[in-house]
Amino acid sequence: NTRLEVIRETFDLGQLIDEVVDGLKFNEGVSRIEFKLHIPQGTKITTDPVRLRMVLNNLVSNAVRYHDKLKEKQFIEIYYRSGNPHAELSVKDNGQGIRPEHLEKIFDMFYRTASSTGGSGLGLYIAREAAARMGGSISVRSVYGNGSTFNLLLPI
Repeated sequence: NTRLEVIRETFDLGQLIDEVVDGLKFNEGVSRIEFKLHIPQGTKITTDPVRLRMVLNNLVSNAVRYHDKLKEKQFIEIYYRSGNPHAELSVKDNGQGIRPEHLEKIFDMFYRTASSTGGSGLGLYIAREAAARMGGSISVRSVYGNGSTFNLLLPI
């Protein structure tokens, strides 16, 4: 991730997001989750598509992994907003949310909130590093029991 050169290309954002979501269709529990994509048709973005796919795959797969099985309706929403000097991609879910004591640590290498979920503790660390290599950043807002929103800011 840190050794590879950043290669900026212009590509269809909706198509990349569709591919990320489609790649998760066999994950446990995904059939119960409604995906809502708020990306205008034909939206083009210029950034590193390999790194963006890596970031989105980590964020969306975490939203799937930590969905709340007890909620009647489960959703993951992906928003895109563009404005100078950044584009913003948001991945919002109504899953389990993150306890306040974990929020500052979730981007740390090998940090896991629970051993029962089977993660390596690398996904969000890798996502943050990839975002930084693209000149961007990731932040999170979360309410335990209500869900989380991860915001990716990228220069445009």
